[in-house]
Amino acid sequence: MEDMLQQFSEVKLVLNSKKCKFFQQEVNLLGYHVLVKDEITPQAEKLDKIEQFPVPENQTEVRGFLNLCGFYRQHIRCFSEIANPLSLLLKKIRRVLLSSKLSESL
Repeated sequence: MEDMLQQFSEVKLVLNSKKCKFFQQEVNLLGYHVLVKDEITPQAEKLDKIEQFPVPENQTEVRGFLNLCGFYRQHIRCFSEIANPLSLLLKKIRRVLLSSKLSESL
């Protein structure tokens, strides 16, 4: 610890004691819950936002939901397969086909 503080001092880096926390077992960083044993998990609050996201009703909302989920894609097994149907809704050609099939079904 002293070595680290000495290196900070050598490069004239000043630490604010009110903002510094040392010897923490876990840290929240950039939307992730980082544990000391090199395990990184999403924050529970962020997962709750995904679960409570309203059903998308237009292309902008679908894109927003995919972006929100995509931030955590590394933690979701087979994310691309799960998200593919929603991704297809963003393509113009697919929307035309879907709307024509919808018209036929009515």
